[in-house]
Amino acid sequence: MAFDTGPANYLINEVAKKYFKKDYDKNGLLAKRGKINDRALMSMLSDKYFYQDPPKSTGFEKFNIQWVEKYKDKFQLSRNSLIATLTQLTSISVSDAINFNNLDSDKIFFAGGGSKNPLIKREILKRTGLDEIKSLPWGLDFKNIESSAFAWLAMTRVKGKPISKGYITGAKTSRLLGIIYC
Repeated sequence: MAFDTGPANYLINEVAKKYFKKDYDKNGLLAKRGKINDRALMSMLSDKYFYQDPPKSTGFEKFNIQWVEKYKDKFQLSRNSLIATLTQLTSISVSDAINFNNLDSDKIFFAGGGSKNPLIKREILKRTGLDEIKSLPWGLDFKNIESSAFAWLAMTRVKGKPISKGYITGAKTSRLLGIIYC
Protein backbone atom coordinates (compact mmCIF):
# COMPACT_ATOMS: atom_id res chain seq x y z
CA MET A 1 0.00 0.00 0.00
CA ALA A 2 1.27 3.43 -0.85
CA PHE A 3 -0.39 6.83 -0.42
CA ASP A 4 0.33 10.39 0.65
CA THR A 5 -0.31 10.90 4.36
CA GLY A 6 -0.35 14.67 3.95
CA PRO A 7 2.21 17.40 3.29
CA ALA A 8 5.10 15.62 5.06
CA ASN A 9 8.15 17.94 5.06
CA TYR A 10 7.00 20.10 2.18
CA LEU A 11 5.33 22.76 4.34
CA ILE A 12 8.18 22.75 6.84
CA ASN A 13 10.61 23.38 3.98
CA GLU A 14 8.44 26.17 2.55
CA VAL A 15 8.27 27.94 5.92
CA ALA A 16 12.02 27.45 6.45
CA LYS A 17 12.65 29.13 3.09
CA LYS A 18 10.18 31.98 3.46
CA TYR A 19 10.62 32.91 7.12
CA PHE A 20 14.12 31.65 8.01
CA LYS A 21 15.96 31.87 4.66
CA LYS A 22 16.99 28.20 4.99
CA ASP A 23 16.32 25.37 2.54
CA TYR A 24 14.94 23.15 5.31
CA ASP A 25 14.86 22.79 9.10
CA LYS A 26 18.15 20.95 9.65
CA ASN A 27 17.75 18.43 12.47
CA GLY A 28 14.53 20.16 13.57
CA LEU A 29 16.52 22.95 15.22
CA LEU A 30 14.14 25.70 14.05
CA ALA A 31 11.09 23.83 15.33
CA LYS A 32 12.81 23.28 18.70
CA ARG A 33 12.83 27.06 19.20
CA GLY A 34 9.06 27.33 18.80
CA LYS A 35 6.04 26.32 20.82
CA ILE A 36 3.34 24.20 19.20
CA ASN A 37 0.04 26.06 18.98
CA ASP A 38 -2.49 23.34 19.84
CA ARG A 39 -5.50 25.29 18.53
CA ALA A 40 -3.84 25.87 15.16
CA LEU A 41 -2.67 22.25 15.05
CA MET A 42 -6.18 20.91 15.69
CA SER A 43 -7.57 23.23 13.03
CA MET A 44 -4.94 22.04 10.51
CA LEU A 45 -5.66 18.41 11.36
CA SER A 46 -9.37 18.98 10.69
CA ASP A 47 -8.61 19.32 6.95
CA LYS A 48 -10.73 16.73 5.14
CA TYR A 49 -7.69 15.27 3.36
CA PHE A 50 -6.50 13.62 6.56
CA TYR A 51 -9.81 11.74 6.86
CA GLN A 52 -9.98 10.38 3.32
CA ASP A 53 -9.39 6.67 2.97
CA PRO A 54 -6.42 5.53 0.90
CA PRO A 55 -5.53 5.32 -1.84
CA LYS A 56 -5.11 9.07 -2.00
CA SER A 57 -2.57 11.51 -3.31
CA THR A 58 -1.79 15.15 -2.67
CA GLY A 59 0.84 17.75 -3.40
CA PHE A 60 1.57 21.45 -3.46
CA GLU A 61 -1.72 22.17 -5.21
CA LYS A 62 -3.45 21.34 -1.89
CA PHE A 63 -0.83 21.91 0.81
CA ASN A 64 1.09 25.07 0.00
CA ILE A 65 2.25 28.36 1.52
CA GLN A 66 -1.22 29.88 1.08
CA TRP A 67 -2.69 26.99 3.08
CA VAL A 68 -0.09 27.65 5.81
CA GLU A 69 -0.59 31.41 5.90
CA LYS A 70 -4.32 30.98 6.39
CA TYR A 71 -3.53 29.34 9.75
CA LYS A 72 -0.62 31.67 10.51
CA ASP A 73 -2.92 34.68 10.19
CA LYS A 74 -5.96 33.14 11.89
CA PHE A 75 -3.98 32.04 14.95
CA GLN A 76 -1.39 34.85 14.82
CA LEU A 77 1.51 32.41 14.81
CA SER A 78 5.09 33.60 15.09
CA ARG A 79 7.48 32.02 12.62
CA ASN A 80 8.89 29.81 15.41
CA SER A 81 5.47 28.65 16.52
CA LEU A 82 4.47 28.08 12.90
CA ILE A 83 7.37 25.75 12.10
CA ALA A 84 6.97 23.89 15.42
CA THR A 85 3.26 23.41 14.73
CA LEU A 86 3.88 22.19 11.16
CA THR A 87 6.51 19.75 12.42
CA GLN A 88 3.94 18.31 14.81
CA LEU A 89 1.35 18.22 12.00
CA THR A 90 3.74 16.09 9.95
CA SER A 91 4.46 13.75 12.87
CA ILE A 92 0.78 13.27 13.68
CA SER A 93 -0.46 12.88 10.10
CA VAL A 94 2.18 10.23 9.32
CA SER A 95 1.59 8.42 12.64
CA ASP A 96 -2.19 8.45 12.21
CA ALA A 97 -1.88 7.02 8.70
CA ILE A 98 0.28 4.20 10.06
CA ASN A 99 -1.97 3.51 13.05
CA PHE A 100 -5.28 3.55 11.17
CA ASN A 101 -4.31 1.44 8.19
CA ASN A 102 -3.59 -1.91 9.84
CA LEU A 103 -0.08 -2.26 8.51
CA ASP A 104 1.38 -5.71 8.99
CA SER A 105 4.79 -4.78 10.38
CA ASP A 106 6.16 -3.65 13.71
CA LYS A 107 9.09 -1.97 11.95
CA ILE A 108 9.54 1.33 10.14
CA PHE A 109 12.22 2.66 7.80
CA PHE A 110 12.47 6.42 7.42
CA ALA A 111 13.25 7.84 3.99
CA GLY A 112 13.27 11.28 2.43
CA GLY A 113 13.86 14.58 4.20
CA GLY A 114 12.04 13.57 7.37
CA SER A 115 14.50 10.78 7.94
CA LYS A 116 17.05 13.39 8.98
CA ASN A 117 14.71 15.20 11.41
CA PRO A 118 15.03 13.69 14.89
CA LEU A 119 11.93 15.52 16.18
CA ILE A 120 9.70 13.96 13.54
CA LYS A 121 11.26 10.51 13.86
CA ARG A 122 11.06 10.47 17.66
CA GLU A 123 7.41 11.55 17.62
CA ILE A 124 6.41 8.97 14.98
CA LEU A 125 8.17 6.18 16.88
CA LYS A 126 6.43 7.25 20.11
CA ARG A 127 2.99 7.54 18.51
CA THR A 128 3.16 4.26 16.57
CA GLY A 129 5.19 2.02 18.88
CA LEU A 130 7.19 0.81 15.87
CA ASP A 131 10.87 -0.09 15.92
CA GLU A 132 13.13 1.73 13.48
CA ILE A 133 15.04 -0.24 10.88
CA LYS A 134 18.37 1.53 10.39
CA SER A 135 19.47 -0.20 7.17
CA LEU A 136 18.00 -2.05 4.21
CA PRO A 137 19.42 -4.78 1.99
CA TRP A 138 20.77 -4.30 -1.56
CA GLY A 139 22.42 -0.96 -0.84
CA LEU A 140 19.09 0.84 -0.37
CA ASP A 141 19.12 3.84 1.93
CA PHE A 142 17.05 6.91 2.78
CA LYS A 143 18.40 8.74 -0.27
CA ASN A 144 17.67 6.16 -2.97
CA ILE A 145 14.66 4.13 -1.86
CA GLU A 146 12.10 6.31 -3.67
CA SER A 147 14.06 6.39 -6.91
CA SER A 148 14.53 2.62 -6.61
CA ALA A 149 10.77 2.17 -6.24
CA PHE A 150 10.17 4.21 -9.39
CA ALA A 151 12.84 2.20 -11.20
CA TRP A 152 11.00 -0.99 -10.19
CA LEU A 153 7.72 0.46 -11.48
CA ALA A 154 9.40 1.40 -14.78
CA MET A 155 10.96 -2.07 -15.11
CA THR A 156 7.56 -3.65 -14.46
CA ARG A 157 6.04 -1.50 -17.22
CA VAL A 158 8.81 -2.27 -19.71
CA LYS A 159 8.37 -6.01 -19.04
CA GLY A 160 4.63 -5.62 -19.66
CA LYS A 161 3.66 -6.87 -16.20
CA PRO A 162 0.47 -5.30 -14.85
CA ILE A 163 0.30 -4.12 -11.26
CA SER A 164 -2.21 -6.15 -9.28
CA LYS A 165 -5.51 -4.35 -8.83
CA GLY A 166 -5.54 -1.95 -5.95
CA TYR A 167 -2.10 -2.92 -4.70
CA ILE A 168 -0.53 0.49 -5.26
CA THR A 169 -3.06 2.66 -7.01
CA GLY A 170 -6.41 1.48 -5.66
CA ALA A 171 -7.54 0.64 -9.19
CA LYS A 172 -10.39 -1.86 -9.51
CA THR A 173 -8.53 -3.95 -12.10
CA SER A 174 -4.91 -4.88 -12.72
CA ARG A 175 -3.18 -2.58 -15.18
CA LEU A 176 0.05 -1.44 -16.69
CA LEU A 177 1.32 1.78 -15.14
CA GLY A 178 2.87 4.57 -17.17
CA ILE A 179 3.47 5.10 -20.87
CA ILE A 180 6.55 4.23 -22.87
CA TYR A 181 7.64 6.90 -25.37
CA CYS A 182 10.06 5.97 -28.12
